[in-house]
Amino acid sequence: MLAVLAACSEPAPKSGGDALAPAPDTIRPADADDDGPRAPDGAGDVGASACKGVACSSHGSCVVVDGQPTCACTQSYYRVGLSCLEDPCAGGGSCYYVDSAAGDDGNPGSRAKPWKTVDRVKSALSGLAPGGHVLFRRGGDWTSAPVTITGVKGSDGKPVTFGAYGPSGAARPKLSKLALRSSSHVTLRDFEVSFSTAGPCIVVTETDHVIIQDTVVHDCQSNGILFGAETSHGVMVDNQSYEIKANDALVIHSPMNLTSANKVGDHHWIIDNRVPGPAAEQAVDVATGSDTVEGCRDVKIVGNRLARGKAGCIVTGHATSVVWIIGNMLGNCPTAQTAHAIRVGGAHGANSGTRYQIRGNVVFWTLMSSGMTSEAPQVPEAVVEHNTFVTAVGERAVWRSSYDKGKLDFSRNIVWTTGGQAHVTLDGAPQDSISAMDHNWYIPGTKPACSIDGKSLAEWQAATGFDASSSCGSVPGLSLPTKAEAEDLESWTQPAFLDRFIPDASWSGCAAGIGAFDCNGKLRVSFKPIAGYSDNQGYGWEGPLIVRQRYPLP
Repeated sequence: MLAVLAACSEPAPKSGGDALAPAPDTIRPADADDDGPRAPDGAGDVGASACKGVACSSHGSCVVVDGQPTCACTQSYYRVGLSCLEDPCAGGGSCYYVDSAAGDDGNPGSRAKPWKTVDRVKSALSGLAPGGHVLFRRGGDWTSAPVTITGVKGSDGKPVTFGAYGPSGAARPKLSKLALRSSSHVTLRDFEVSFSTAGPCIVVTETDHVIIQDTVVHDCQSNGILFGAETSHGVMVDNQSYEIKANDALVIHSPMNLTSANKVGDHHWIIDNRVPGPAAEQAVDVATGSDTVEGCRDVKIVGNRLARGKAGCIVTGHATSVVWIIGNMLGNCPTAQTAHAIRVGGAHGANSGTRYQIRGNVVFWTLMSSGMTSEAPQVPEAVVEHNTFVTAVGERAVWRSSYDKGKLDFSRNIVWTTGGQAHVTLDGAPQDSISAMDHNWYIPGTKPACSIDGKSLAEWQAATGFDASSSCGSVPGLSLPTKAEAEDLESWTQPAFLDRFIPDASWSGCAAGIGAFDCNGKLRVSFKPIAGYSDNQGYGWEGPLIVRQRYPLP
């Protein structure tokens, strides 16, 4: 289950039932400096005996992972054993320090005598050992030239970290562009990267086991953060991306000169990021592979807050396969009339067989668009369950499935149209494209009937046998956010906002587990294996510790 936001107050229950759970930690204020410690459900009992006496230096929370206590540190603090420290080398270790104001490249690079320039850092890259750190002083400015990091090799559990040091309340170190190439086991964290004159603000290529963490990118010429050619085992976590002039905010994308030798590698997590927009295209775009080259497999897009992507909030396409889209909140996205809030599916012939799970998402204020669509000619497995989809404006269906083969399981969703849109449309025959469809709750808009593929719910049930236990009617307790709220990611953490999507405890659908939130205010988030995928028994890569603290796989 999702982490909980430690700083968020708890709204009162609407009617009966247990006290409402705090807002999920994945739905945090947009200001990345106010992130609190994480204590996720499912990652281990924070109050368990293993965590007894572990205070994490009062700058984090103890979380049990694989039976052992670990510290999930607040933003700007580093995990060192069972401590959370402002300086990861305060008790020893290998650190080099860089200060644009008070440094000197003739210095040894200690905290007392730091270096000054990026060029001095580059000259030391080949000598960095696993577990080492290069720390830039907060408030410093290195925007005069792009920063390129090449050939850095950390190891499992001992990444080389490029980050920040100094007063936690000071501004992040500023860079104009950051490129990471030909490296392994590297963490980039706590930067502000902006005003790139060409290409992405951050680009990673030919690198494995990379974490981009707690970094703000904005005013990027083309793409915010990009994982490109030959990049595998990548994590984007707790970042903020906005004002993207061209292309997308958070991106995993094949190179233009794609071959089997330079394709994007497998295994990626995109978690707990914020995209307030605008983005010229998508907030999150995963487009890998082609007709002749396999796309990457095992992509998990979890717990993000995304808004104002002109061409959509989340798009996975080309030949990307094995995708989990779980526990995200998407508002006012897309802003273009022909796009979709979430679009999944391939567009490249034999390599287009996407397998995906979409679970526990809240989609609202979609503009002239269905909440979701799939464009894959064949989908071996498609599970869409426990979501809340709302189309507030426009003329298209809330859910549109545009493939005519494959099997879709569409169950336990709240599908709400506030206008006259259809609830669900299918391009293919139901018997050819649906494996299961039941326990959904359709909320009518300006028209009294619910529309499923051109039929009323009763007609649809009689004609297909699907949706036998589904209903058409209102859901007590649900209300539509205002347009202003849909564009304000900071308000999305507030109990008054989240309460709009939480049904009253008196609702008859509570026991059936319908919708993204249960009637006690808990967001329904879980991982299930994807059939036909053998890695980790169908669950894929479990990720590094920062992922496992928040989203442990079964």
